[in-house]
Amino acid sequence: MTERCRELIHFLDSSSNQGASFPQSWGEGVGVEGPGIAALAGFVDADWVSLKRTCASKTDTWVECLVFLLSSADDSASRGFLVQLALDGRDENLVDAMEHIQEFRDELPAPTRRALDSRLEAVLRSRIEKASEP
Repeated sequence: MTERCRELIHFLDSSSNQGASFPQSWGEGVGVEGPGIAALAGFVDADWVSLKRTCASKTDTWVECLVFLLSSADDSASRGFLVQLALDGRDENLVDAMEHIQEFRDELPAPTRRALDSRLEAVLRSRIEKASEP
């Protein structure tokens, strides 16, 4: 894990511990997300692997902050990680990620789009079934 990855994890730890205003307030021009996006810019393959392992132990708020940063970075590596997070992460991660993936979904290969659609359908079906249980 490089220093950039440690910086990003620390940034997300700090941000997600500050409460419900993150990441919702980030898109309002405050610029709070800048250091996180800057850290993503220097990521190498080992960082993406470390970040994926780290996500498994973090809260949904932490991952939501990461999803926002990935979508804001607007580069192919960040988009790729966002798709992997949607496919392999917790159900809530999928829902958060899909909001942003819609922006570039048509650029994805057909098998990836089908996999995302299938996973989203399964998650939504499960939620509906749980909601209809007595």
